[in-house]
Order: sequence, then structure tokens, then C-alpha cells
Amino acid sequence: MFLGTSPNDPVFYLNHCNIDRIWSGWMKKYNNPEYLPGDNASVDLRGHRLSDQMHSLVGDDLFDPLYGGNARPKDFLDVASIYEYDTIDLQSL
Repeated sequence: MFLGTSPNDPVFYLNHCNIDRIWSGWMKKYNNPEYLPGDNASVDLRGHRLSDQMHSLVGDDLFDPLYGGNARPKDFLDVASIYEYDTIDLQSL
């Protein structure tokens, strides 16, 4: 999957979807722990803090349909209004 065309491979897509599903299960298991770094973090972490605007490698308009190009990490902490995953039994992981 090292080629630039790898995102066109269904296996690549399914792998990333599954990682997102596992992350969602982990967040539920630990009651959505606090996002770090928070807004009060050092300026050295600009672009990674909770309310910092995210930038895309393919252009800042990537998030335009939902956020007008101003997507922030805090916009994606709860995606329940956008989509929902099947449940996962984290005790077996």
C-alpha cells in the first residue's frame, strides 16, 4: 500500500474504516476521555489543539461541504450525528 493509488484499493479503505471503528469503541469504553492537547497548550502545538483549524494536504477546501474549510478537531469528537458503527466487544481485544 505504499503507492499513491493505495486509497483506491478497497482493502485500504476497509482497513482505515476498521481502525476508526476500533477507536470509536475505545472512546466509548473510556467515556470519551479529554482531548489532548487542549486549547491552552503551548503555541508550539499550533494546529493540534482542540480548536485549531485543520489543514488538508490536498487543499483547505477538503472540509468545505460540512465546515466551510474551518474544520477543527473538536468538530469530530462526537460523530454520532454523521454516522454510527456496529458495536464491538472490547473485552475480547
